[in-house]
Amino acid sequence: MPVWASMSALIVSQDRWQDTELSLQERIRGTSLGVSISLAVNLIAMSIGTSTTIQLIVAVAICAAIARVDRSVRVCMWTCPIVLIPGQAGANPVIVVGLYRALEIVVGCLVAGALALVTERLLTQLKIIRQ
Repeated sequence: MPVWASMSALIVSQDRWQDTELSLQERIRGTSLGVSISLAVNLIAMSIGTSTTIQLIVAVAICAAIARVDRSVRVCMWTCPIVLIPGQAGANPVIVVGLYRALEIVVGCLVAGALALVTERLLTQLKIIRQ
């Protein structure tokens, strides 16, 4: 589902390169954290036969507690459902879904970051904006 790459590119893109860079870093860190927590919760839950709903509650709660301390990773809470729900319903194991989602999001972020950097440098060279 490449939609996550496109959405990430749109979310990460900001008016200035410095803002885009910060957004990119936060999105990648938060996504990595959310995927890691979701996969860990799923691994533990599979051994005791816990439902997807309970897995979501636990994963999001852990992420929410971390995001309360560090707001820059708050996207981790949104990552849990995009990893756990399709992973339970589809043919692919949750770990495969989690890694695909993480890769899609990182690719989208990096594309947006690269375009923002090139655009900012080009506009600066053309003296359309000042540094």
